Amino acid sequence: GALSDETSELFHHLFFGPFADRSQIEQLISEMLEDSSQVPLAIHSPRFGGVVGTCSIMSIDRHNGSAEIGSIWCISPARG
Repeated sequence: GALSDETSELFHHLFFGPFADRSQIEQLISEMLEDSSQVPLAIHSPRFGGVVGTCSIMSIDRHNGSAEIGSIWCISPARG
């Protein structure tokens, strides 16, 4: 699962993780949902039968109509 294959390499470029347990992932998602500067999304994979990671729409610039997709992470079998 999402916890069994996480390494610090996966999170080297992110501002969160790795996670020790499911409660840490739930805490991150809760914090992301409260942050109005981003829109967190779940990455769902029918192939793997559920949620395999997250990403966010961030750096939202309503004036110029632009945004960035970032903070992307997913379990190793779903990468690539």
